[in-house]
Amino acid sequence: SIRLSLKMILIIDNNNAEEYISKILSNINQVENDLECKYEIGKIEFHFRKYNKALSYNYYLLDVLEKNKQVSLSFNLEDILSDIGEIFFEMEEYQKSLEFGRKSLELRLSLTQKIELKVANSYNNVGCALLLLENLEEAQKNLKQSLNIKKRIIGSKHPDIAATLHNIAALMERKK
Repeated sequence: SIRLSLKMILIIDNNNAEEYISKILSNINQVENDLECKYEIGKIEFHFRKYNKALSYNYYLLDVLEKNKQVSLSFNLEDILSDIGEIFFEMEEYQKSLEFGRKSLELRLSLTQKIELKVANSYNNVGCALLLLENLEEAQKNLKQSLNIKKRIIGSKHPDIAATLHNIAALMERKK
């Protein structure tokens, strides 16, 4: 793969890495491979402390990812924001580093919460299935886990909480 080739160049021949990279880039046709290469080259430039070049690659990728969320890559917007923050940190531009670090963190926390809500919904669904299969102890564990996650993320007044509480009430009714 092109990414592996770029990493191997860095390992094998640091002195001529830029020359090899330029040759590889001139032969790239696919946009996604080009983006993957630019990402790796940005990492290599960072490694060589060529921070302005690394920033250039990362800002290019940031622009592409902000305009086109559908591109499937091995990295994402949060990674680029974090990388830019790291570059500014090494450049001793701490305010800019903080700005990009916070943006990356905010996106990652948002994604984590979305994933956790999906996990909570899965706990709820498993709990309901266990309830119908009369495995009440396991159902209770799953429904409580769902409720705890949802309360922490969306608060106790959200309508999804009511649905889970309804399932817990059905469980308690069956336990009688």
